[in-house]
Amino acid sequence: MMMAQSVQEGFSARGQELVDLLLCFAHLTIASLPLVLFRKVIQEDLTMRFILNFCIFSVLFFINLEARPQTPRRDESYPPRDILAEYRPIREQCMADTGATEKIIQEFSDGDHLSPVEDEALKCYMNCLFHKIQVVDDTGHVHFEKLRLKVPDDLKDVGHNMIAQCENPVGANLCEKAYWLHTCFKRVDPVHYFLV
Repeated sequence: MMMAQSVQEGFSARGQELVDLLLCFAHLTIASLPLVLFRKVIQEDLTMRFILNFCIFSVLFFINLEARPQTPRRDESYPPRDILAEYRPIREQCMADTGATEKIIQEFSDGDHLSPVEDEALKCYMNCLFHKIQVVDDTGHVHFEKLRLKVPDDLKDVGHNMIAQCENPVGANLCEKAYWLHTCFKRVDPVHYFLV
């Protein structure tokens, strides 16, 4: 019996050591749990930071591409000479009516789409063009369906794309709205835009 008690005491002592060891291990595990979780959060945070930085870089890259000045196409066939000739009398009449100069019209037409020329006579010249080609409604505002019908067949893809993206002009008066439309057309397609 003594031996049984001695074994039991030995086992109890070892068992207690084992229990103490397990409790110590559990305590360390519980104590280190925040560290493990913190490491996981840091790893996830680094992953999220990478994804976030990549997204920001991508957006800035595409904004930068959009923000680059694009050179207007100007060669022997563009803008189409027949269209320029057809609109020459209207151009001259609107220049006389508004005081817009050849120089200011050319600067707007061929200049940088990011910093368009702003001139009151030019704005009213643009409004005059819309009226002379009869693409306005009864209130003098641009009627977009009429404008679409005026786009020559060989320019329909380009012209209709510009019109589709610029159908809500803003401005204090008709000249301001006409200018807004032309700056929008130019922003949508600075390569193909031209002012007659």
